[in-house]
Amino acid sequence: EPDPGQPRRTFDETTLRELADSLHRLGQIHPVEVREVEGRYVLIDGERRWRAAKLAELSMLRALIRFAPDTPDAVRDRQFAANFHRDAMALIDQARYLQARIESLGSAAAVSQAIGLTTPRILNIVKTLRAEGAAAELRDSGVTRDADTIGAVVEVQKRDPDAARELVAAARQAGKLTRRQAQDTARAVKGKSRASAQSQDTDDTP
Repeated sequence: EPDPGQPRRTFDETTLRELADSLHRLGQIHPVEVREVEGRYVLIDGERRWRAAKLAELSMLRALIRFAPDTPDAVRDRQFAANFHRDAMALIDQARYLQARIESLGSAAAVSQAIGLTTPRILNIVKTLRAEGAAAELRDSGVTRDADTIGAVVEVQKRDPDAARELVAAARQAGKLTRRQAQDTARAVKGKSRASAQSQDTDDTP
């Protein structure tokens, strides 16, 4: 059964159905990984395959049983790392999990030691929780999982919400937004804002 504490919460329905079709036609290629908890087998790795197997109406999956006595936090960190490094985890799920680990361990540096990401990268990901408006829409859309790209759109959103909406609408239509595109837009909006402020100061000068 799934682990209720699994850091990954978001699963794309289209790719799940594609995997279900693959399981039905070709069979299971990689086993899932489970641990025993109070007489039950709980997934460590492979929830996406488990969900796809249910869609394919398969009654059995091959599984590796992990007997190492990991703590619940160690198991969740391992789940996070597996999904993160496969680029299979929604950014909002990454940010929420890392924020929770910062709260439990006391600092981003401690989380860095636990999961192997650098402290700046952890903080950049967590900052995306503060995204609003079009920036939040982009974060949750799946168009990009790059925290720096979202951070640049957050800066656009702060200074020019209309520009942020236009940028995100174009990104969703194109199905992508590069970090450079977002940062170039942020610089342009910042420059426009600065020029407007200087013009206002000049107009106010007696």
